[in-house]
Amino acid sequence: SMGSFLLSAGSPGHRTMLPNTQEMTHQPSRVMGRNNVDDAEVATKKMQQVRRRMESHYANFMGLDYTKPKAARLIKNYMGPDVYLNAYTAKRLGLIDNIALQGYNGKPDSSISQQFLRKSVETDIELDRLEYQEIDDGPDSIDPARHVKKLIKYRDKQMKKRDVEIHLQESLKLDP
Repeated sequence: SMGSFLLSAGSPGHRTMLPNTQEMTHQPSRVMGRNNVDDAEVATKKMQQVRRRMESHYANFMGLDYTKPKAARLIKNYMGPDVYLNAYTAKRLGLIDNIALQGYNGKPDSSISQQFLRKSVETDIELDRLEYQEIDDGPDSIDPARHVKKLIKYRDKQMKKRDVEIHLQESLKLDP
């Protein structure tokens, strides 16, 4: 939805979700109404252009290169069905940077002093992780979230490659 797009397009480091919220991502859609064939063709072409643009931006938000065929295919599959992401999964995908009330270690923020709130955040963290682990991404899976898990695995590999390249470039700069 547009809310998902706007959240993910925010300034890096400031894209934040509450721990018990969900984000929904889907391809562009339009109710065709009583248009004639010519209008329907124009609308379909425009929606395909919008979809490509959205896919390219989502790839950018995730830190992926949309010009790479595998990245483009995975993003396209991800954008197919309606996909509901909990905060943990959205963060794994790179669509957000922070989960409110959670520290960088994935545990409740140390500033939370109320035991009730702390326990609530711990529960959300655990449930989000369990939901992610329960996504069926097997070859016969029809779970719409299977595309999310495949995209996360791909993104994790790409981020590791990028980190190695950055580390290598920094070490070359340090060598006299």
